[in-house]
Formats: sequence, structure tokens, C-alpha cells
Amino acid sequence: MHCVSRFLFCVSCILLYNQALAETLIVKHYPFINAQEQYMHGLLELALSYSDKEIVYQEDSSRSFTQTSHDELVKALNKDEISLMWSGTSRELEQALQPIRIPLYKGLLGLRLLLINSDGEKAFKQVSDIDSLKGIRFGQGDSWPDTKILQHAKLNVVTSPSYSALFDMLAEKQFDAFPRGLQEPWAEIKAHPDKALSVESDILLVYKLPSYFFVSKENTLLAQELEQGLEAAIADLNFDDYFFYSKQVSEAIEQSQAVGRIVVAIDNPYLPQETPLSRKELWLDVADL
Repeated sequence: MHCVSRFLFCVSCILLYNQALAETLIVKHYPFINAQEQYMHGLLELALSYSDKEIVYQEDSSRSFTQTSHDELVKALNKDEISLMWSGTSRELEQALQPIRIPLYKGLLGLRLLLINSDGEKAFKQVSDIDSLKGIRFGQGDSWPDTKILQHAKLNVVTSPSYSALFDMLAEKQFDAFPRGLQEPWAEIKAHPDKALSVESDILLVYKLPSYFFVSKENTLLAQELEQGLEAAIADLNFDDYFFYSKQVSEAIEQSQAVGRIVVAIDNPYLPQETPLSRKELWLDVADL
């Protein structure tokens, strides 16, 4: 009888231990340092605040999101070195990873300002449509979804595997313009005070490119918790509050003066069919700025 009781006690302990493990969600990540990373950190915490799981964050400070190439981030995710990344989407990326199809910037990533050298404004004064952009050299990361979009539009694209190197290449005039999401260039200019960079004053490139959280296809629990949390935040308007009141976005909307710019629309033939284009609450229109 004593042995049976002891056995049942051990089984109970094992079950309680397994239950505790099941209720813990580990999120591995690189440090959240710059403005974009901090925005994503806050949105991640907002989404997971709706979870009934115990969330444990594990930081790997040996690398960073920004300084790790797009391809390397995908590899790190599939090796379980990190639990998530964020990126503009593409059919190829959605085949490799599990997307959480909530646009994290409400489509701002596809509203592109041109980061240029401060003395380079004159080259853009004759631009009125996509054909007049074909004499401009654009800098891009070599594995970014945007790169194929611009190349498909027959634009001249100069690539680099390194995000940070693109700022040196721009300053050295290896290309003329670095297209950046509406929310991106202001912090980047501040981060490079040694370079005479500015935002071109008249042009806005526009294409559909939602930025999503991505997880590995095996990490179904995190995918579920992120999707449910983001949907809950959209439903109770906490997502919009976070978005519009974040420093990065509010400053971008104020400084960009998007309304009144020359809009150059570019087709994105790589947009997956599953993109939630019909859900108007997920997107911000240029006219709303």
C-alpha cells in the first residue's frame, strides 16, 4: 500500500511538472536596442499580455536583430536560436516560416521615403512617375523582399548583405537613394550623425508590403499566442493606441508630410494570396496621414 501511494505521489509530481512546463512560453530573442526593435518589443509584450501562459524572455546578447542579415535571421529561427523575427513578407518567406498575418506597422513599411545625401536633392526634381525613376540607383539589402519588388519594376538596385554597410555606401555615393519605410529614416539619420543624410522632400514610393512577426513552423504555440494576442489588441483598440502613440510612428507621421508628395505606385507581384487586404482595420491609408 505504501508503495502504491508513493507511486501515485510520483505520478502526480510528474503531471504537475509537465503542466507547469506546458504553461510556460519561452521567447528567445536578440536585444531590443534601436527604435524599430523597441517598437517590436513593445508590440510583442502587448500581444503576449493577453496570454494565460507564463512568458519567459531569454536574451542572446551575442548578436543583434539589426546587424544580422535577413538570411541569417531565418536560419537562427529555424535552429531555435531565436523564437521570432519580423520582416516584410513574401511568398518565399511564408514558405520557410510561419507568418502571423497582422501588419505590425499597418502597412507603413510599404510607404517608402527616400533617404539621400543632403546634397543629392536635385537629382529627384524631375521625377513624376516610375519611368523617371529608372535613372536613379537604389540601395537595398540583398535578401530583403523589397529588393525583388524594385527589380521587378525595372529599377536600378544596388545591394549589400549588411544593413549597416548601406549607410556607408550611400554616403560614398555608390547609390543615390535608400528607400525606407515611413517610420524608419528619422531614427536612422540620428543614428548616423557623421553622415550628411536627409529625407528627399517630394517623392513617396507606395507598394503593399506588410511587416509580420514570423516564427518557425514548429513553434505552433508561440504562433497561436501571438495571433490571438494581436487580434485581441486590435479588437479592444490597444493595438491602434500603441501604434499611433509610439514615438517612432507619431514622429514619422508628423515629419514625413506624406500627403502632397508625388506618389509613385509600384506593383508587388510577390505578395502572398493570404495577405489580409480586405481587412481595412489592419491598414493605414496615405490619405489618413
